[in-house]
Amino acid sequence: MDKKSMNISNELLETEILAERINVLSDDLWQGYFSKREMKDINKAWRIMDEYYKAARIKIEMISDMARNLEKRLEDLQDLAQDCPPGNSAPTPEPGGRLSIG
Repeated sequence: MDKKSMNISNELLETEILAERINVLSDDLWQGYFSKREMKDINKAWRIMDEYYKAARIKIEMISDMARNLEKRLEDLQDLAQDCPPGNSAPTPEPGGRLSIG
């Protein structure tokens, strides 16, 4: 594999990892803060609302940062793909939406 293809492959791997982190964190946020499983006794809900809000805000900021990082990586991948010579060295879609270098 040439250096340019290796760079594209590495960027794709990092992008997939970042997307998975975004999914895990957003699911954690949904399950922990918006599923209302902790709100069975509405009279006690006021005790935890402030802490939930603070933790949720931190997680939302993390998700936003990861999403911006993901967008940047995708832009970098687009630049790398445009610099590839015609032929088999550019990424090609595989079944399931993954990209393959080859």
